[in-house]
Amino acid sequence: MTPNEAVNEVVEWAIRENLLDGLIAYEKEEVMGTLLTEYNEEAIIKTLREDGYERGKQEKALETAKNLLSKGINPDIIAECTGLPLSGVQSIIQDDEINH
Repeated sequence: MTPNEAVNEVVEWAIRENLLDGLIAYEKEEVMGTLLTEYNEEAIIKTLREDGYERGKQEKALETAKNLLSKGINPDIIAECTGLPLSGVQSIIQDDEINH
């Protein structure tokens, strides 16, 4: 069942059951639009994928920066190549100094 069909079924059920004193019967289209806007599974999945992709990209950039730092590469070059801000690369250096 599609989201539209599911919402329509719920709205029709609520009308038959006289829920909300008939409000849904008068505002059916608005209620359906609101319910469909509030829950769009495809949009949620797309957003989660995009968030995961961005998180993975950031983690890979940090891993690359750490590897390059261990090879003695200049932090300015690392920032330029990884897309990380220079302050982020410098934070890696500071964290490494604290942990050793």
